[in-house]
This record gives sequence, structure tokens and C-alpha cells, in this order.
Amino acid sequence: MRYLVRRGAYAMFMLLGVSLLSFCLLQAAPGDYFDSLLLNPRVSRETLATLRVRAGTASPVLVRYGHWLASIVRGNWGYSLAYNMPAANILWPRAANTLLLTTISTFLAWLLALLLGTASSTWQGPLPDGIFKALMAASLAVPDVVLALVLLLFAVRSGMFPVGGISTSARSYELSSQVATNFTHLVLPVVCLVTSSLPLLLAHVRSAVSEALQQPFVVAARSYGLRPTRLMLRHVLPAAANPLISLLVRRATEFIVDHRGNFQLARARTAAA
Repeated sequence: MRYLVRRGAYAMFMLLGVSLLSFCLLQAAPGDYFDSLLLNPRVSRETLATLRVRAGTASPVLVRYGHWLASIVRGNWGYSLAYNMPAANILWPRAANTLLLTTISTFLAWLLALLLGTASSTWQGPLPDGIFKALMAASLAVPDVVLALVLLLFAVRSGMFPVGGISTSARSYELSSQVATNFTHLVLPVVCLVTSSLPLLLAHVRSAVSEALQQPFVVAARSYGLRPTRLMLRHVLPAAANPLISLLVRRATEFIVDHRGNFQLARARTAAA
């Protein structure tokens, strides 16, 4: 119990530190939401100063950060001046779309990695290893942004897939039509994410399965004449699951840590917009 309390307190401290740093860096950037009104010659600087005071942007940074934390407690995560609504109404739909895309991409990437890695681990030899390493090197050499641009160009030229959004603007009351529409919007992003993450996962799966195939109990089970499918499902994959589960947990933790600061920054930027 003490360990959970200590880890929870540490996580809260990290969240507060990341949110404070993101908020301060955002506020240190030149300009604010009301600077765009300077393009209008009918808006005076006195009017802008009055608007900043009413919106609270003229207050010190720590005071604004305290108001922002209080808004989080209330559940609205700040107020967007650009959209004229609480920031939570803007962020949650986008967070849900990101979670949907990430979940589908991760599942497909791991499924393909398990299937291809298991198949390639049973195909040993100098030639298969050379082909595997060449394909891995070629896939890792392609930057993710280049792959995304190629898929975007394909969507624009072919017209088969939309180039943005999560659904079309047209409303359909049929569930099948909505699912089909969302599916077409998810195809290319999922392909991009799966293709970019598959080489690393495939290498780990192939290494773990190849190591499990060399274990004495697997060799003994093979000597008893077990079928390859039964041998793989009952003995090899359970032995290779431990490092793969550790990899899955580590990559999930890295994803949360990498995107937590971005999410905090996005919340602060939306609240200040």
C-alpha cells in the first residue's frame, strides 16, 4: 500500500511538473490570442488591454496557472477563447480518435509481427537471414514522414481514400454507413503506423521465438514427434511471451511518457487560445 501511495504521489508530482513547464513555455512565447486583432485598424490597443484583463491573460503566469489547475478540478480544463467553449469539449473527441487509431494500429502491428516473426524464425539459414536483414534495413531506412507523404499522395491521386478527418461531413443514420465511412478514414493512417512500427516488432519477435526454439525442453518436445503447430502454440510461444510482454509494456510506457507532455502542451495551448 505504501508503494502504491508513493508511486501515485510521484506520478502526480511529475504531472504537475510537466504541466507547469508546458504552461510556462507556452506563455513565454511571443504574442497571444488577441494579437491577431491588431490587424483590424478599428481595434485600439486600449481595447486589447481591456480584453486581456477580462480574459485573465494579463495576470501573472503563476496566477493563470492556478486558475488553469482550478478549471481542471472542475472538469473543463480551461476555456478556449478561439472556440468560445471549455477546452475539454475540444480535446476529448480528438483524444478518443487518437486512442482508436493507436489501438487498432498496435493490435494489427503485433498480430502481423507475431505471424511473420514466427514464420521467419522457423526458416533458418544464410539466405533467409540475409533476405530478412535486407528487408529490415530497407524498411528502417524509410522515414515515417516519407511514408506518410507517399500514402497522402496516393490518396490524392487515386481518390480512393480521404486525405483527412475521421468521418465525412454528411450525416448518415445507418450504422453500417457510418462504420464504412470511418473505416475509409482509418485505412491509410493505420497502414502508415503499422508499417513504421512493424520492422522493430518483427525483429524482436523473431529473436524471441528463435531463442525459444533452442531451449532444451523445446528440443525434447520436438523429439517426441509433436506436430509443428502444437509445438509452437503449447511450448515455443509461451516461452517467448515473457520478453515480448516486457517489450509491449515498455513501448506502451514510452508512448504514454512521450505523448503526456504533448497532451499537456495541447491542453495548455487550447486553454490559452
